[in-house]
Amino acid sequence: MRPDFIATQAYPFMQRAQQRGHAWEDQLENAMREAAEAGLDGWEPIVRTPDQVEGIALAAKRHRLEMPSIYIGGAMHDEVEGRRTFENMVAIAEKARPWGVRFILINPNPIDWKGKENKTDGQLILQASLLAALGGRFHEMGLRLCYHSHDAEMRASAREFHHMLTATDPNHVRLCLDPHWIYRGAENSEIALHDIITHYGDRIELVHLRQSRDGIWDEILGPGDLDHEHLATRFTALDLQPLLVLERALEEGTPETMSDVEAHRRSAAYARQLFASARAEGSHA
Repeated sequence: MRPDFIATQAYPFMQRAQQRGHAWEDQLENAMREAAEAGLDGWEPIVRTPDQVEGIALAAKRHRLEMPSIYIGGAMHDEVEGRRTFENMVAIAEKARPWGVRFILINPNPIDWKGKENKTDGQLILQASLLAALGGRFHEMGLRLCYHSHDAEMRASAREFHHMLTATDPNHVRLCLDPHWIYRGAENSEIALHDIITHYGDRIELVHLRQSRDGIWDEILGPGDLDHEHLATRFTALDLQPLLVLERALEEGTPETMSDVEAHRRSAAYARQLFASARAEGSHA
């Protein structure tokens, strides 16, 4: 992967389609066209079923967007649903591999996306065992499983986040670091983020990039609440060059002063300059 390679998650484009009352399936081609127009190199889709893979991959190819990673969710804390999720994820991975996908991002569902209920110890043990088995299966397929989290996993001393990584083989379960969700889940603590990088930095394969200002998601990646300069410097010090994936997102109060194309173009330019500068400074250190 080129060091200046920047991909985008599909989520911000899905949000925009929903905001406008459009069916996502009807907006996929337009979203990829905008991503390409913004100068992005890759597309990271959210895939729910195996039969979605080919259509998404063909659309990405039409717009000259690579697809090195895909994102999958599903319940993994329940025995019955966990087995269904496991089989679905394996089937998706098998369909995705021929299209150049190398990283499978897995985010186990919370008990309730809108609630605050934490999983029991037993549920976390089950979830970790399924994640470990998936990681081993993907490893045999030549793919890398990358654990992804939101803010819920940071509750209760981040017990869910830490158990998913401490109870699994580092060679089979890697990490997609999502700095802003970690920051928000830790009640806006960069110390928590920095400690996670210290403990699990050697497992980071991808990074999802988003910024906020005064606690509200910004429309571009740039200066703000999170110190991305420090993040880039840490990656350089650890000799990491993870796949960089923009994940702009909308919430109440997010500014909307420019087009999505322009916002992605500016975000990509910022990320390229930031991480390239950190690498250049590190090489002269």
